[in-house]
Amino acid sequence: MSNNFRQATSRITMFTLLAGLAVVSIAVTSTLSSAEAGGDSLPTPFHLSPAREKAFTYSIGMRAGDFLFVGGITAVDEDGNEVFADDIAKQTEVIYSRLKKILDAHGVTPAHVVREEIYYDTPNGQYFSALPVRAKFYEGLDGPQTSGVRVSGFTSENIRIEVTAVVYVGY
Repeated sequence: MSNNFRQATSRITMFTLLAGLAVVSIAVTSTLSSAEAGGDSLPTPFHLSPAREKAFTYSIGMRAGDFLFVGGITAVDEDGNEVFADDIAKQTEVIYSRLKKILDAHGVTPAHVVREEIYYDTPNGQYFSALPVRAKFYEGLDGPQTSGVRVSGFTSENIRIEVTAVVYVGY
């Protein structure tokens, strides 16, 4: 690997981290403003699969002030079984279907997604072939600020893609 490539990769990673910190900073400021105005002072969890999420001590979403932080969306069925291990496009369809359920539960639409991070562990060509599924989800919109990050693997060999998002729900 060339030194220039390493430096460019390092800069991209740093930019992605700084952009994420900026969004978190905005959300924390919003949360503090909400608390000062008499709103809830603690984040509120949201679960798509309450029993499974609570068993593993996580929430698929966490509302803090005017923002909903959605994380770790992977392609699983209603019972939590990973699906379509060899098809990143099908996994992407499942992920955006699950994101739609989360948005619907909060009375918002894809237009309210302000940031999205997509992690994938396939060759770039396979990842790019799945992007039309994402484009359909945001059809007619400019889409959120997005980072695509190729990773070396996930906690399961069956996961090809994972999406996190920050959603504005201050309506």
